[in-house]
Amino acid sequence: MTHPSRAGAEDAPPRQAAARLGLRVLLAEPDPDVGSELLLRLAPRHIDVTVCTDGAEALFRAGLLRPDLVLVSANIELVRSERVIELIRRGLGVPIIAGIQPDTADEGVGMLRAGATACVLRPYQPDEVLTLIRSACYTATVEPSGDEMLRAGPIALDPARHQAWHADEPLTLPLREFELLHYLMHNAGRVISRDELCQQIWSNDRRLAANTITVHIRRLRQRLGDSMTHPHLIRTVRGVGYLLDVALTATSPTPADAPEPAADDPSAVPEPRGIGSARSPGTRRGHRRPAPP
Repeated sequence: MTHPSRAGAEDAPPRQAAARLGLRVLLAEPDPDVGSELLLRLAPRHIDVTVCTDGAEALFRAGLLRPDLVLVSANIELVRSERVIELIRRGLGVPIIAGIQPDTADEGVGMLRAGATACVLRPYQPDEVLTLIRSACYTATVEPSGDEMLRAGPIALDPARHQAWHADEPLTLPLREFELLHYLMHNAGRVISRDELCQQIWSNDRRLAANTITVHIRRLRQRLGDSMTHPHLIRTVRGVGYLLDVALTATSPTPADAPEPAADDPSAVPEPRGIGSARSPGTRRGHRRPAPP
């Protein structure tokens, strides 16, 4: 299937150019009829779908085509869906949607743990799939670089200056809580497993106490004014992990009237270790140290 004309795309803003050129979607679906139906229904919306019928072919096509998004059905063969998601997430860092049956919730949990961005029920409803595709791809396009100012809902964070704010009020965060908030903001809207947090924030420390992550999440919620019983910012997804349930945007200005941290302020500790983003969970991204005064 061919893409629309690329004429003039270089002069268009990034999102307009993306809409003009269409999105490339890789669909791992064992039923060829289901795959063909979704391909035909999404084509008029400028979604270019490549259908694979097993996990091995999906991995091969993912490396060859480098799609903008991958949709993986839970019951694919040869290579399990969780393994396909894990490898594509690690290699390409693109959004991945898990397709599950209404009675296979456990498989959906496993696919989310492996790195899926969201789940959608099969048989697929084209309008629902289209909404998820556009939402996931838009979130990926606004993911900022490691040193860029972040804003997610009422929360703002400046990695370069090691400062954070809630509702434009400065937060005093110990190093580990700052790293945790930074990672949650980088992955806003995605469920993050406890294993992933242990790997990214605590470097897979085998001495880590069982409740360490729980304690840090609880303290972070308190500092953000989030409810302990019914949190609306940092939500617990039972059996999976945690979700920062706000939209992430990149912004350049620092919140108004933000004070410089004092030398003895706990938030003025040395720059945290690099924190990986959802685009490459197995890697870490370095941070620029603040310029000396």
